[in-house]
Amino acid sequence: MKVCLKIFSDADPEQLIEVEEKRTIVFGRSSSADVARPMDPTMSRKHCQLEVEPPRVYLRDLKSTNGTYLNDQRTQGALLRNHDLVRCGKVKIRVEIEGLPEGAGLNRAVCTVCGMLISEEEFTINLSADAVFICPKCRMELQTKPQPIQGYQILRELGRGGMGVVYLARSEATDTIVVIKVVIPEQVGDLTVLQMFQREARVLQSLDHPHIVSCVDQGVCDNLHYFVMKFIDGRDAARVVNEQGGRMIVKDALTIVTQCLDALDYAHGKKLVHRDLKPANILVSGPSGEYHARILDFGLAKNYEQAGNLTATGQMRGTVTFMPPEQAMNAKHVGPTADIYAMGAVLYYMISGHLMFKFEDNGDHLKTIMQDPLIPIQQHGVDIPPALADTIHKSLERHPDDRFQTAAEMKQSLLNAQG
Repeated sequence: MKVCLKIFSDADPEQLIEVEEKRTIVFGRSSSADVARPMDPTMSRKHCQLEVEPPRVYLRDLKSTNGTYLNDQRTQGALLRNHDLVRCGKVKIRVEIEGLPEGAGLNRAVCTVCGMLISEEEFTINLSADAVFICPKCRMELQTKPQPIQGYQILRELGRGGMGVVYLARSEATDTIVVIKVVIPEQVGDLTVLQMFQREARVLQSLDHPHIVSCVDQGVCDNLHYFVMKFIDGRDAARVVNEQGGRMIVKDALTIVTQCLDALDYAHGKKLVHRDLKPANILVSGPSGEYHARILDFGLAKNYEQAGNLTATGQMRGTVTFMPPEQAMNAKHVGPTADIYAMGAVLYYMISGHLMFKFEDNGDHLKTIMQDPLIPIQQHGVDIPPALADTIHKSLERHPDDRFQTAAEMKQSLLNAQG
């Protein structure tokens, strides 16, 4: 079992680090870093580190100024998968895990807690069809470890943001794996954060669709606010793009987007608009040709017929590179066409491997989406039918009235375009 780190940047020759035993590798500008880039002004002195214990690799940001990115999404920490791409400063690190079984990731041949491979005998005997395996040693340790949420065993952290933490956990009632999202203790006193968190839980509980990650439980335990979601053994769409070499097979991309449009048509029918659709918020399971997509993270979802009071007039919420112009101006009063724009931006990115505008590193991204011309998708060298390009471009029209008005309408246009 071996982890290979392929390190590259425009300024330096490619470097390969092979790790076969437990080791922590620090990246930074400091000369004491294991991988030092003293001439990179965008990198902090101690920027991030990879904690490697093959086959397990954990990425941890070290409070860097410019952030650490996993598959183009900023992160404070995450368990890495095979083929993940990490960026810190101008340096990129491709993670290759040698010796994993075919298709392994958060997989059924590796202990969900410790990441170690299990024997074929244990794998065959102990694994149930609807649960991820926990090896006997980790099960014993979990039984003696205090648990913060009654009825659940916290297995490990999956990700962390400014307001919350996401954990992989085991439901004691069903002996199945779930995902738990909690408000971090520092934010419990912030009424707006709690209201947004509770709203996300209520929204998820109101939605029951095969292409939306559902909420199965919520509550408060010792002042820890949480909600529980069904665990899906998958990866986000950004990782799928990387798996396919930086741009997706058109048929696969259309499968993902049309499934998401089905989910949006359902959510819009309940007067809900997502407002933060992007590759990182689309969970994909299954192999190429059989993808099953689910929309997640309804933290910014709102009833578009009720203005509410959690988003101030003129306030911007969402991810700029996939955001429609009207949402950049005023997130409070956007409707379904905002989600249609975002899905067009996601499809554009998945097929071409590029964003639809040229976003300069230090430029004004809001000004870009408000004023700059869209780069026609054909300019990126993609071979797609003109009707498909026209459908994508229509979904990205600057004025909402010029786009498709419903998710079903956009889906039908995509189906017609592919023949």
